[in-house]
Amino acid sequence: MDVLLNVQGVTKEFSGERLFEPVSFIVRDHDRTAIIGPNGTGKSTLIKILLGQEEATSGQVIISKNVKIGYLSQDVIENPDNTLYEEALSVFRPLMEEEKKLSELSLKISENPDDTSLLNEYSKRQEAFEANDGYNYKYKIDMILNMFSFHHDSYDRKISTFSGGEKTRVAFAKLLLMNPDILILDEPTNHLDIISIEWLEDYLS
Repeated sequence: MDVLLNVQGVTKEFSGERLFEPVSFIVRDHDRTAIIGPNGTGKSTLIKILLGQEEATSGQVIISKNVKIGYLSQDVIENPDNTLYEEALSVFRPLMEEEKKLSELSLKISENPDDTSLLNEYSKRQEAFEANDGYNYKYKIDMILNMFSFHHDSYDRKISTFSGGEKTRVAFAKLLLMNPDILILDEPTNHLDIISIEWLEDYLS
Protein backbone atom coordinates (compact mmCIF):
# COMPACT_ATOMS: atom_id res chain seq x y z
CA MET A 1 0.00 0.00 0.00
CA ASP A 2 1.13 3.58 -0.68
CA VAL A 3 2.71 5.57 2.17
CA LEU A 4 0.68 8.74 2.75
CA LEU A 5 2.43 10.09 5.86
CA ASN A 6 5.90 9.39 7.25
CA VAL A 7 6.80 10.71 10.72
CA GLN A 8 10.50 10.39 11.54
CA GLY A 9 11.90 10.96 15.03
CA VAL A 10 9.66 13.90 15.90
CA THR A 11 10.14 15.55 19.31
CA LYS A 12 8.72 18.69 20.89
CA GLU A 13 10.22 20.81 23.67
CA PHE A 14 8.83 23.76 25.59
CA SER A 15 11.31 25.93 27.54
CA GLY A 16 13.89 23.15 27.35
CA GLU A 17 11.50 20.51 28.70
CA ARG A 18 10.78 17.65 26.32
CA LEU A 19 7.06 16.94 25.95
CA PHE A 20 7.54 13.55 24.29
CA GLU A 21 10.35 11.27 23.16
CA PRO A 22 11.10 10.79 19.42
CA VAL A 23 7.95 9.62 17.65
CA SER A 24 8.15 7.66 14.40
CA PHE A 25 5.37 6.00 12.45
CA ILE A 26 4.03 5.54 8.93
CA VAL A 27 0.43 5.90 7.71
CA ARG A 28 -0.38 3.92 4.58
CA ASP A 29 -3.46 3.97 2.42
CA HIS A 30 -6.41 2.40 4.30
CA ASP A 31 -4.56 2.39 7.67
CA ARG A 32 -6.43 3.17 10.89
CA THR A 33 -4.04 4.69 13.44
CA ALA A 34 -4.83 5.71 17.02
CA ILE A 35 -2.73 8.00 19.21
CA ILE A 36 -3.44 6.95 22.79
CA GLY A 37 -2.12 8.38 26.05
CA PRO A 38 -3.05 10.26 29.25
CA ASN A 39 -3.92 13.96 29.19
CA GLY A 40 -0.92 16.24 28.92
CA THR A 41 1.35 13.80 27.10
CA GLY A 42 1.33 15.77 23.85
CA LYS A 43 -1.28 14.05 21.66
CA SER A 44 -2.88 17.32 20.48
CA THR A 45 0.56 18.91 20.04
CA LEU A 46 1.64 16.01 17.85
CA ILE A 47 -1.51 16.47 15.73
CA LYS A 48 -0.70 20.18 15.34
CA ILE A 49 2.79 19.23 14.15
CA LEU A 50 1.27 16.85 11.58
CA LEU A 51 -1.00 19.66 10.37
CA GLY A 52 1.89 22.15 10.16
CA GLN A 53 0.40 24.34 12.91
CA GLU A 54 3.37 23.70 15.23
CA GLU A 55 7.05 23.16 14.46
CA ALA A 56 8.78 20.04 15.73
CA THR A 57 11.90 20.54 17.84
CA SER A 58 13.55 17.75 15.90
CA GLY A 59 12.61 15.12 13.33
CA GLN A 60 10.48 15.57 10.26
CA VAL A 61 6.99 14.96 8.89
CA ILE A 62 6.84 13.87 5.26
CA ILE A 63 3.47 14.08 3.49
CA SER A 64 3.28 12.39 0.11
CA LYS A 65 2.62 14.54 -2.95
CA ASN A 66 -1.03 15.47 -3.61
CA VAL A 67 -2.21 13.95 -0.32
CA LYS A 68 -5.07 15.95 1.22
CA ILE A 69 -5.35 16.02 5.02
CA GLY A 70 -8.69 16.73 6.66
CA TYR A 71 -8.90 17.80 10.31
CA LEU A 72 -12.04 18.06 12.37
CA SER A 73 -12.52 21.68 13.48
CA GLN A 74 -15.14 24.38 12.93
CA ASP A 75 -12.66 26.04 10.54
CA VAL A 76 -13.95 23.51 7.98
CA ILE A 77 -17.11 25.65 7.75
CA GLU A 78 -16.71 28.01 4.80
CA ASN A 79 -19.33 30.63 5.65
CA PRO A 80 -21.55 30.75 8.78
CA ASP A 81 -24.12 32.72 6.76
CA ASN A 82 -24.61 29.73 4.48
CA THR A 83 -27.54 27.45 5.10
CA LEU A 84 -26.72 23.90 6.14
CA TYR A 85 -27.45 22.62 2.64
CA GLU A 86 -25.46 25.40 0.93
CA GLU A 87 -22.48 24.54 3.11
CA ALA A 88 -22.74 20.87 2.19
CA LEU A 89 -23.14 21.71 -1.51
CA SER A 90 -19.98 23.85 -1.42
CA VAL A 91 -17.92 20.63 -1.25
CA PHE A 92 -19.20 19.67 -4.69
CA ARG A 93 -18.86 23.03 -6.43
CA PRO A 94 -16.65 21.64 -9.26
CA LEU A 95 -19.16 18.85 -9.89
CA MET A 96 -22.04 21.33 -9.90
CA GLU A 97 -20.21 23.50 -12.45
CA GLU A 98 -19.59 20.45 -14.62
CA GLU A 99 -23.25 19.46 -14.27
CA LYS A 100 -24.20 22.91 -15.55
CA LYS A 101 -21.83 22.57 -18.53
CA LEU A 102 -23.34 19.18 -19.38
CA SER A 103 -26.81 20.71 -19.29
CA GLU A 104 -25.71 23.54 -21.59
CA LEU A 105 -24.08 21.07 -23.98
CA SER A 106 -27.22 18.95 -24.00
CA LEU A 107 -29.24 21.99 -25.05
CA LYS A 108 -26.77 22.78 -27.87
CA ILE A 109 -26.94 19.18 -29.07
CA SER A 110 -30.74 19.31 -29.19
CA GLU A 111 -30.39 22.33 -31.47
CA ASN A 112 -27.54 20.79 -33.53
CA PRO A 113 -28.00 17.00 -33.35
CA ASP A 114 -25.54 16.31 -36.18
CA ASP A 115 -22.63 18.25 -34.66
CA THR A 116 -20.11 15.48 -33.92
CA SER A 117 -17.75 17.81 -32.03
CA LEU A 118 -20.52 18.62 -29.55
CA LEU A 119 -21.43 14.95 -29.23
CA ASN A 120 -17.80 13.98 -28.59
CA GLU A 121 -17.32 16.71 -26.02
CA TYR A 122 -20.51 15.72 -24.22
CA SER A 123 -19.47 12.07 -24.18
CA LYS A 124 -16.04 12.84 -22.67
CA ARG A 125 -17.45 15.23 -20.07
CA GLN A 126 -20.22 12.83 -19.10
CA GLU A 127 -17.74 9.98 -18.70
CA ALA A 128 -15.53 12.10 -16.41
CA PHE A 129 -18.59 13.32 -14.49
CA GLU A 130 -19.76 9.76 -13.91
CA ALA A 131 -16.24 8.63 -12.91
CA ASN A 132 -16.27 11.34 -10.21
CA ASP A 133 -19.61 9.99 -8.94
CA GLY A 134 -21.32 13.16 -10.12
CA TYR A 135 -24.78 11.61 -10.21
CA ASN A 136 -24.68 10.68 -6.51
CA TYR A 137 -23.48 13.80 -4.70
CA LYS A 138 -26.97 14.88 -3.58
CA TYR A 139 -27.61 11.39 -2.24
CA LYS A 140 -24.30 11.54 -0.33
CA ILE A 141 -25.29 14.87 1.23
CA ASP A 142 -28.63 13.50 2.40
CA MET A 143 -27.04 10.33 3.77
CA ILE A 144 -24.25 12.06 5.70
CA LEU A 145 -26.40 14.89 7.09
CA ASN A 146 -29.07 12.42 8.17
CA MET A 147 -26.56 10.28 10.05
CA PHE A 148 -25.41 13.37 11.93
CA SER A 149 -29.06 13.93 12.93
CA PHE A 150 -29.67 16.79 10.48
CA HIS A 151 -32.97 16.33 8.67
CA HIS A 152 -34.65 18.21 5.81
CA ASP A 153 -36.34 20.69 8.15
CA SER A 154 -32.89 22.02 9.14
CA TYR A 155 -31.43 22.27 5.60
CA ASP A 156 -32.48 25.93 5.22
CA ARG A 157 -31.16 27.06 8.61
CA LYS A 158 -28.13 29.32 8.59
CA ILE A 159 -25.02 27.80 10.17
CA SER A 160 -24.77 30.84 12.45
CA THR A 161 -28.00 29.81 14.20
CA PHE A 162 -26.64 26.41 15.28
CA SER A 163 -25.18 25.72 18.72
CA GLY A 164 -21.47 25.02 19.18
CA GLY A 165 -22.06 21.27 19.29
CA GLU A 166 -24.24 21.42 16.18
CA LYS A 167 -21.56 23.39 14.32
CA THR A 168 -19.03 20.70 15.20
CA ARG A 169 -21.37 18.09 13.73
CA VAL A 170 -21.80 20.25 10.61
CA ALA A 171 -18.00 20.45 10.28
CA PHE A 172 -17.71 16.68 10.79
CA ALA A 173 -20.36 15.96 8.14
CA LYS A 174 -18.67 18.32 5.68
CA LEU A 175 -15.28 16.75 6.36
CA LEU A 176 -16.63 13.30 5.45
CA LEU A 177 -18.20 14.74 2.29
CA MET A 178 -14.80 16.21 1.35
CA ASN A 179 -13.33 12.69 1.61
CA PRO A 180 -9.67 13.63 2.34
CA ASP A 181 -6.83 11.12 1.88
CA ILE A 182 -5.99 11.34 5.60
CA LEU A 183 -8.70 12.11 8.14
CA ILE A 184 -7.43 13.38 11.52
CA LEU A 185 -9.94 13.29 14.37
CA ASP A 186 -9.18 14.62 17.86
CA GLU A 187 -11.82 13.30 20.32
CA PRO A 188 -14.41 13.17 17.51
CA THR A 189 -17.27 11.61 19.47
CA ASN A 190 -17.72 14.45 21.99
CA HIS A 191 -20.80 15.86 20.22
CA LEU A 192 -22.25 12.65 18.76
CA ASP A 193 -25.04 10.45 20.07
CA ILE A 194 -24.72 6.66 20.26
CA ILE A 195 -26.44 6.06 16.90
CA SER A 196 -24.11 8.52 15.13
CA ILE A 197 -21.05 6.99 16.82
CA GLU A 198 -22.03 3.48 15.71
CA TRP A 199 -22.69 4.74 12.17
CA LEU A 200 -19.31 6.51 12.11
CA GLU A 201 -17.53 3.32 13.21
CA ASP A 202 -19.15 1.42 10.35
CA TYR A 203 -18.41 4.22 7.86
CA LEU A 204 -14.72 4.41 8.78
CA SER A 205 -14.32 0.63 8.60
